Amino acid sequence: MGNTTLIKKIKDHALNRVEKYISGLSIREQQLFINEVIRYYDQIYDSVLHESHENSEKDLNFIDFSLPIAFRYLYKDYNNVKGCPLTPSTPQSIQSVKTFLDICFKAGLMENYEELLRFGVLKYELIREKNARLSYMNTHYSIERYEKTKSVKYSHAILNSLGDEYIKGFSQLPRIIKKMEKLVYTWNYNFIGYDADPEVDHFFIRNAQLDFVQATEWDGFSPTSEFGGIEYHFFLEALIAIESISLKHLQFVEIATKKDPILEKINILPLVVDYDVFLDSLTYILGVSKETSEYIFDKFIYDDKKKKYYSHIGSPVPLFIRISSTQLLRSFTGCIHRPIDFMLSELKRQYSIDWDRNTREREQLFRNELYKYFDDKRFITFDRSIDISDNGRIITDIDACILDKETGDIAFIQLKWQDSIYESTRSFISKRKNYIEKSKKWVNDIEQWINTVSEKRMADFLQLSPQLINKDKIKLFVIGRHNGNYSGDEKPYSNTAWCQWYNLLELIGTLTSESITITKLFELIQEESPYNQKNEIKTSEIIYGNYSVELVAPPYNQA
Repeated sequence: MGNTTLIKKIKDHALNRVEKYISGLSIREQQLFINEVIRYYDQIYDSVLHESHENSEKDLNFIDFSLPIAFRYLYKDYNNVKGCPLTPSTPQSIQSVKTFLDICFKAGLMENYEELLRFGVLKYELIREKNARLSYMNTHYSIERYEKTKSVKYSHAILNSLGDEYIKGFSQLPRIIKKMEKLVYTWNYNFIGYDADPEVDHFFIRNAQLDFVQATEWDGFSPTSEFGGIEYHFFLEALIAIESISLKHLQFVEIATKKDPILEKINILPLVVDYDVFLDSLTYILGVSKETSEYIFDKFIYDDKKKKYYSHIGSPVPLFIRISSTQLLRSFTGCIHRPIDFMLSELKRQYSIDWDRNTREREQLFRNELYKYFDDKRFITFDRSIDISDNGRIITDIDACILDKETGDIAFIQLKWQDSIYESTRSFISKRKNYIEKSKKWVNDIEQWINTVSEKRMADFLQLSPQLINKDKIKLFVIGRHNGNYSGDEKPYSNTAWCQWYNLLELIGTLTSESITITKLFELIQEESPYNQKNEIKTSEIIYGNYSVELVAPPYNQA
């Protein structure tokens, strides 16, 4: 780390400023400042959603890199603090929190890059005494970024497919807004209140359900998988309820600020809620016992006990923050921006045994989804993993196998469903290494087996007639759920088609059901390889006092 002194200098100096900035704050002042922080983030994220400027990626970077630092130093234990003061923001308080979060952002960014340097992802060059440059070490870089675009593209495709549903729903919006105008009112000069209405609630629940369909992170478990004895679908239903309430609140905020120009959006987008009141609402919506509802609700709340788990760069924004013994601060950003990540992180942390058991079911889920695209009149598929052994010793296995009766082509497929690689730098590095090493080993083992075993013996393993087996027509595939390729100095083996699930779905979508063949998919995957795509990275610069760092590499978790 001797050659990263400039990065470390900036990080250490910024962290020292963060600590000093909030030192001496009383409990009440801390509560107010946390409220200001969330207000500031919610204002930024609201502008991202409204596409009011072209800096959405920059703004999301700002949130993701500053918040873990801000809460690491600012947040304390408020479980025994009675009440949270509610005051409107002022120009001075807004400027103060902006200054604070700017420092947090630069500290977080440097902390992230310091880790990437430590793990050998980036290289460091000192250009002048106070100027440095960071760039990628690998020959092939930012592959994860390209892969992520395929997931986003899939989400957009799902969104487009729901066009009629959205049109149908939004055709009711003018009428719903008119009703909401009568329900909302100004409260205590600077804040708002509104009355409940079943039709309004139903409208936003439906809206949240449609938004949820396009997400790609939630489907890692079957609805009946259990965590702590509670079926997974209840956690998803709670998340939909929370999102619908947040979307409804946003619409009330829009209406209220038009009705009363004195109201400031920054004061009313986040909301301090009573824990018991919200719990009662969630219990009613889910139709479960209050005890069960409490267990579910806990997966969306940030407090002092959870602080250490969400202080690293890459942590998701919490949905609810414990702000007093009876109150929670609800973040609009947390409820809409990566809420599934926070929920899954808590399920994995609190129910690790259940998590491991449920993840073992993913292979079958993945296999079933894959086979849906192959007509069973033409293709033979195997609804099981096929163990390959020699003299009673397991050599490897084939997660999925597809045989084309018309062409004789056979696909041997390795299915990989990793948890999110963006939890932290350490997680990213570990999962990348694990994926590459295990996938390469599988390719080597299966290729060696193909070369040495007879076609009759192969037919025995597959429980097929030997006449159906032609070793020259076997194609190897490695299909990852969210990531199928990773940055590095070497390209994947050319004898194998490497891709991620959403890229495969995009390719399948370009073909008619009659034209889908194993060979065609193999060729398309190789043509679409991210290693063959032009990778344009915009250079940016971070200035901190007299220091500057030129960034040729984007933050890893913003892929």
